[in-house]
Amino acid sequence: MALGSGIGGAVSTKMNFTSHTLIVAACLILLGCGLLSTISDGVAMDKAVYGYQFILGLGTGLTFSSVTMMASLANDSDNVAAAQGAISQARILGGSIGLSIATIILNHKLNVDLTGVLDPAQLRNLQQSLSMIMRLDPSDRAAVATVYTESFNEQMRICTYLSAACVLASLGTFLRNPPSITAAKEKQDAATSEPNSLA
Repeated sequence: MALGSGIGGAVSTKMNFTSHTLIVAACLILLGCGLLSTISDGVAMDKAVYGYQFILGLGTGLTFSSVTMMASLANDSDNVAAAQGAISQARILGGSIGLSIATIILNHKLNVDLTGVLDPAQLRNLQQSLSMIMRLDPSDRAAVATVYTESFNEQMRICTYLSAACVLASLGTFLRNPPSITAAKEKQDAATSEPNSLA
């Protein structure tokens, strides 16, 4: 994610490629979510997951930097802080909604698929702490791992659908003549030097 943020900022240092960066970022997020939704069931983790996570993280980092720069370029200096604050609040809100949906999916899968495999006390303890897995029999542990993997795959499929909508939304940010980075810097410098000249 940090690498993506750095690349996204570097790409638009002199010319405004923020919309191009955002479109590429949305496509990378879509690809990463789609790949993560295909991981296999079982206790052992596929090493390809690390590559999928890298793709998703790169796209997320590119999104953060491009959206931040877009907000700065699309607003006057008086409104930039408010725009950045709105973006931060949107991230928190989206994360909270996503976490809630993921928790609902996981708890539903646990209750449906593990009823009859684990007794009610074990199931309740599992929902409260993952350390419960280590106290289960190997067969029960494998069943729990399968449920967690299937739940994760379902969560990532939902993320894939939302990411596809994000790709369409990012296409709407494309401008043939985007705001100039140089002009924005000059305007910002003039705005910051004006109070000093009045003093």
